[in-house]
Amino acid sequence: MNSAISVVDQLLLSGLNFLIGVALIRFAAKETYGLYSQLMGAGLLSTTLLGALVCTALTTLAMRLDEHARRQMVARVARLQWLIAGVLAVVAGVAMGILDEVLDLHENPFLLAGAFALWIWALAAREYCRTALFIEGVPEKVASVDFVFVVLTLLGGVGLYWLERVTVTEIIFVMALSNALAAALPSVGLVRRLEPNTSRQAFVADARALWALSRWAVVGALLGWMGNNSYLYLTGGLVGVAALADMNAARLVLTPIVVIGTAWAKLAQPAMGQLIAQSNWRGVRQFMLKSLLAMEAFAVVYILAMWLFFPWLSAHFLGEKYQGIMGLVLMWAAYFAINAARSMGTILLTSFGAFRALFWQGAVSLVVLLALSWVLIPRYGVWGALAAMVAVELLELLTNHLLLIPRVKRSHLAAEVGSAA
Repeated sequence: MNSAISVVDQLLLSGLNFLIGVALIRFAAKETYGLYSQLMGAGLLSTTLLGALVCTALTTLAMRLDEHARRQMVARVARLQWLIAGVLAVVAGVAMGILDEVLDLHENPFLLAGAFALWIWALAAREYCRTALFIEGVPEKVASVDFVFVVLTLLGGVGLYWLERVTVTEIIFVMALSNALAAALPSVGLVRRLEPNTSRQAFVADARALWALSRWAVVGALLGWMGNNSYLYLTGGLVGVAALADMNAARLVLTPIVVIGTAWAKLAQPAMGQLIAQSNWRGVRQFMLKSLLAMEAFAVVYILAMWLFFPWLSAHFLGEKYQGIMGLVLMWAAYFAINAARSMGTILLTSFGAFRALFWQGAVSLVVLLALSWVLIPRYGVWGALAAMVAVELLELLTNHLLLIPRVKRSHLAAEVGSAA
């Protein structure tokens, strides 16, 4: 039941992103769609850092506590999240305003900076609410928060269409307002939950416990973001934002595969954390095997369907500007098929708290990705960018399952034996 709710939740979010992408594909120039993709990537960097600094470590720690202690920790850490998000939002907004001036993005720098800063803070608030509700095992409430966000965003999009306002700044402002309103009610619930006699030392202890895990996770998440999103800027810089638009249009076609993978990841870390805490290794193996078979089977069926129906999809949704991208769709399909298997190992390592190992893996992978991209993109364009990404996903898949997971599991078992003795 929880899995089904999580999938529906991700369908809502990915469906919204799909509609925005289709609208830009149909009604905007390729350069506008390419710029929008780059700004969304920059926003994702901010939320990725916050997720690594707070949410991932919180999930790992909270699952080891009893219900009362877990709820209080989630309420306390909310204050830390909001404070850090506010600082990061201001920095991101100022940086975006400066970039607007330097790169001549044809947007009002002050309006773009303000909208971007508000979006970063509001998105961080909603993401924390989602994390808190997932930790408490109530994905139906996560879905309700996201439903409010999607409905408000769609209403705002309709308003922009009627006003004939389709600039990137207006789109970001609508998304910022929708995130803020969707997060308002659950955030108030977190405020009221906190016990009135909570000491300052409790907040300090939380910050120290989080940092003990997240200090490696933050750098690792930054490396991961660079690995997953550097193509936006390398391709845009070396080939052009119009070519980047082709690449993202092909990726958009595979949205359902992304939905399944994201939904699984949200449920997998708490589930794996509980299995590890119980030393239920058989359960971990079964969980991973069943998940792998289910996701890869879905990916194969969906890709075959795309192969058959792509001419219709191209005619009715993509339009003449994006004809002939089926080859890129297949390249993206290969990437996501490998990514699904790789991400299982990454989530398992995260559940073990192996952030240092993931950091070093990310560092090596990034060096390999940049080297391959520097060679392949100038020669093969977007094909080269995707080939480099596929190669790195395969490298991480192999290192996860052949090296890192066995090593971390042996360390965990040795620690259990030592504590028992």
